[in-house]
Amino acid sequence: MRRVWKARRGDKLAVCLITLCAARSVDAAPEGDILLRSPSRLEALLHTLPSSASYNALFEQFYLPSMFALEESAGFSDVDPELLSIYGRSAFWTQWQLEGLNISDPLFDGAAAFKVPFRFLSALELQHGASAHTPGPGGVSFFVAPRPDRPKRLAGAVVTASSLGGIFPLAYPVMEAFSGIHSFERSPRPPDDRRRFRDRVQLHLMDQTARVLGQPLRYAVEVDRGVRHYLDFPSHDPTDVGGFDETYTRVSGVFELAPTDRSRVVYGLLEYRARSHLFAERYYRASETLTQETAGVFIGVRQEDLRFGLTIKHYDHTANVPNFSRELVDLDGEGVFPFAPPGSTQAFRLELADRMGPVYMQSELRALLHSPDRARSEHALTFEGRPYGVVEVDAQTAVTWIGQHRVGFLHEEQLGLAQLSFDGYLAAFHAHPGSNTSLSFLDVGLDVELFLDVAPAFRPFVLLSKSPVPITTQLASSLNPELMRVSERLTDGRLLRTVGGAFARVGSNLAPTNAYTGALGFESELGKGWRFAGQGIFELFDHTHRLQLDGGAEGYGRSVDGIYYFGDGKTRFVLEEVPKDETPIYFGAHIQFQRVVPEEHFFVLSFSVLNSIGHPPPLNGPYGNDIGLVDYSSANPNASVKSRANLDNDRAFVFRMAGGLRIWDALWGTVTVAHRDGQPFGYYNYHESGGQVATTFGTTRGSPLKYTRPFTGPREDFMLNFDVELSYIIEVDAEVQLRLALLGANLLDFGNEIGELNDEPYRDARAALESELPRTMMFTVELMER
Repeated sequence: MRRVWKARRGDKLAVCLITLCAARSVDAAPEGDILLRSPSRLEALLHTLPSSASYNALFEQFYLPSMFALEESAGFSDVDPELLSIYGRSAFWTQWQLEGLNISDPLFDGAAAFKVPFRFLSALELQHGASAHTPGPGGVSFFVAPRPDRPKRLAGAVVTASSLGGIFPLAYPVMEAFSGIHSFERSPRPPDDRRRFRDRVQLHLMDQTARVLGQPLRYAVEVDRGVRHYLDFPSHDPTDVGGFDETYTRVSGVFELAPTDRSRVVYGLLEYRARSHLFAERYYRASETLTQETAGVFIGVRQEDLRFGLTIKHYDHTANVPNFSRELVDLDGEGVFPFAPPGSTQAFRLELADRMGPVYMQSELRALLHSPDRARSEHALTFEGRPYGVVEVDAQTAVTWIGQHRVGFLHEEQLGLAQLSFDGYLAAFHAHPGSNTSLSFLDVGLDVELFLDVAPAFRPFVLLSKSPVPITTQLASSLNPELMRVSERLTDGRLLRTVGGAFARVGSNLAPTNAYTGALGFESELGKGWRFAGQGIFELFDHTHRLQLDGGAEGYGRSVDGIYYFGDGKTRFVLEEVPKDETPIYFGAHIQFQRVVPEEHFFVLSFSVLNSIGHPPPLNGPYGNDIGLVDYSSANPNASVKSRANLDNDRAFVFRMAGGLRIWDALWGTVTVAHRDGQPFGYYNYHESGGQVATTFGTTRGSPLKYTRPFTGPREDFMLNFDVELSYIIEVDAEVQLRLALLGANLLDFGNEIGELNDEPYRDARAALESELPRTMMFTVELMER
């Protein structure tokens, strides 16, 4: 076993040491770097951390710059469209790349269109959009270039078992010390039933030895098949809680064809996904979810600095209950507008980029063709179980075009001890949602950074940035007149309101959204193997967009005791900019320690204090509570009641730690510890007048800009996850090794809440609704050929 251990530590720890302790440069950033001036990168530790073979789990457990909005443990959210915020920016603005080629989802903003098989990755990088070193928006980059420490062939399987052993015995006193009474000691307490895996098996295969036309062909395939269990809240009665299962299948493949010198590289991605309950992750009721099937292909070519990419993806969405009914009293306060036209969507994206010295260009064009499977659906509405009205949804064939283009100048200059980095560019964005609507912007962007290499113990930097934000699919789709027309009527036939692109126009003098960033930071080498880094960041998101009632609220309804009620007739909307006094902001401070001892252990510790504040649409939950969302609910005058909020990507305090220790010979133990504050949310108030129900927030979401107790608004309980993995390598022969690993995800299961009841009688007791994902065990076996 001694020879196996030496090979392993040479492959992993030596690379880890070189990476962590390397001299500072943009191209050789230390592992896991948090600083805005360089990417946050995982390379040597990528396949060592207890990640469940899931990069979503890594974002949740390890990456400090990111806030993953969906509940995540043991890869639970791997088949969901990702919602990943980077330093407070909208999750809809996150872009995903494979070796510099865009593989973002054309339909679901901020998500990846394809999963790159985890075992094929050589590095995983997270880049902020204000970088002065890399052109393009911020996001996640996958790197798959071959590395000598990776196996040539690999085949493996992962088996998952969930809900093991119940909550940690010390959960109650720990919660009482840090946050208050534990959710299981409240009345009513959350159900014992929890979101979890019922079943999951993953298979993966990788080969780096094949050849096609005399050139090396590297490929990998990953199959993920499982059953997830969700809770359902089907009525206004908090005791009426059921559960339902979602089955899913994902088959992902990747290939790379390149000559030995890698002068030209061809990439390919293929994927098939199927889910029985799309949007269950957004707290839709089981009857409101859709069955989803998607299939896609991506072909990309990179030759020196020239890049070309083509994405084709097909989506099939089928209503599980075509004409489901809807209760207005929403217990969890999320998924309050679950009306989406089912049907099929064909998506195409063409990308072309090149760089000639300091000058670069990037161009991308998307087309979405939606064909509904029915022209109309009708959904009965109830309030506290009583008949209230009906929602009618009409849909037609709809086409949406979206484009973004950029020409820029990127340059770095060494001035003695100072390094000046500069990225200036002209950006053009346009969208054509339907035949009679268009949206276009022309703007400039600028990223400037000054880094001083004063001494190893103190290397400061300052960064300033102005970044225009591209038009999202969600914004363009909301303006498409054919995609969806919604009418809401009372039981007596009165038309309360209409929603959809057919009733909206684009306001005059509309400017593109811009993210203004300022950051101060430093890095320091505190002796051999130690590294310390810190930074403070401020971001302001100017010219964010919202929908408002066209011509003013007085033309569409009335106010009674300060509560707005719609009148009888159609509502019309205008897309405009958020007022200056409601401009969203983000500010935070971040520190990080790193330490590695060759052949013995590694250690990374990070801590953040942050705030993200704005006036988002009046929705709880990760999807609605986002500054990048443009939603018709914002036009309701009641949306201005207690509208200033901590956004969903705000967790106030975030702590993340990762470590690894050689326990004995070829036996390794690794651990990640992740703490974050709970999700900001608000309680709803319901009002009645003239047979109509109006909803307002009774509390703010979180406690924006208030730091003294009592806080003005609630958050859910904090999250505290421990993931621990033991791994062991057995030498089969001189070239073949067998790796065995046992992972405990959320090993110290605290059972903290992730949802509270929104019903008014239960507010004072902070009645709990749902608990976090439970303890899960994963067993991995892999056969590797060096």
